[in-house]
Amino acid sequence: MYPVLSFIQNDNEIAVGNYLMKNEKISLTSQLTDAFTDLGLKKSDCKIILSGYSNITINLNKLLKRIKQRNIEKIYFFIEDVYRLKIGKEEALFDTHLIEKNPNTIRAGELEIIEYIIKQLDLKEYEIYHCETNGNIVAKNHNLTVGYYDVFVLCAARGMEFRTHVNTPLDNKLEYKLCCFNLRNDWHRYMYAGLISSHPDIFLTLNTYHDSDVVSNYNNLVPLKNFTTDLKEQFIKNNNSILVKHPFVWDGIKTEEHGQYHIDDNNFYIQYNTTEISAKSFLTVVTETRYNSPMQNFSEKVIKPIYAKRPFLLLAPAGTLNLLKELGFKTFNNWWDESYDTITDPVKRLESVYQLSIKILSKDYNQLKKILIQMEDILEHNKQHLDNLGKEMAKLRHTVNI
Repeated sequence: MYPVLSFIQNDNEIAVGNYLMKNEKISLTSQLTDAFTDLGLKKSDCKIILSGYSNITINLNKLLKRIKQRNIEKIYFFIEDVYRLKIGKEEALFDTHLIEKNPNTIRAGELEIIEYIIKQLDLKEYEIYHCETNGNIVAKNHNLTVGYYDVFVLCAARGMEFRTHVNTPLDNKLEYKLCCFNLRNDWHRYMYAGLISSHPDIFLTLNTYHDSDVVSNYNNLVPLKNFTTDLKEQFIKNNNSILVKHPFVWDGIKTEEHGQYHIDDNNFYIQYNTTEISAKSFLTVVTETRYNSPMQNFSEKVIKPIYAKRPFLLLAPAGTLNLLKELGFKTFNNWWDESYDTITDPVKRLESVYQLSIKILSKDYNQLKKILIQMEDILEHNKQHLDNLGKEMAKLRHTVNI
């Protein structure tokens, strides 16, 4: 698996992976151009974006040849997705257990490629930005230094799809008290879903099912054995019937089959439906890409309830809610306890978010609508503040790393 590389200069020349074309020109999105502007970059500056992973073997020689032909002396690297971590041949991808296993030898595939480019070009001037804070926990093992600047989430925040498609007056009828979307399988997602799934006033999605024995034997990241006795028993009871009550797979375009939602491969990137469900719910519980990690990160999953002008709880690395505050967003400590964000134990943090969810679910719809009215200034501020996110990230780019 390799990250997709994009080489950008003068805002309209882009070359990706094996598809380096001699005169290929693709107009950049205004969101990406704005993100570079917020960071103070010029159109003539050379940027390389490492985004996601594919099975395409990257031909770095073509990229290096193009850079050498242009006599480029400085490159700005942007890692727009979370590190794919590894120690030797052992890969963790989205899991971060390897950091705890041996923090002095943990490496990232993206940084190995950047390291190689720097060496081959004998670069003396470069800057590296990553979408996770504290990225130097890993970068130090490459003798590199990274700053925090999240190009991906900035593009999501400035995308017009959500703004123009979702109608979010606060007096909308609430159809659900809580929604939680889980398209990709992760243990923190599955454990929360199992605990909350018996409640009738929620919209919950999963993409896979695990027998309780599998959960007990293979879930080492948020171990079932570490939960309180009551919650262990509740999880096992709910897990036996979870597929009866909730869609097995959900995202993309609504189909008529069984009245459920399913992935549509041709429209996978369109995420209108999840944002619409957030707008029809009082609360969105956001299960982020990372959970048990010392590197804070948030994604488009948080952007959706913000666009929908709805509050949220985070199942994310400890400190992620504080990161949002540092970036200028306002949160909801006037209505519930947000100290869960400071709990570093992954099981205790999940239990805390679950207990908060239950307290919120205990309120009736009229009470929840009244709370939304009370939150109106905060919800409006957060939605409008998305336009300022790039400038706020630029201020923090060297201050949220160890």
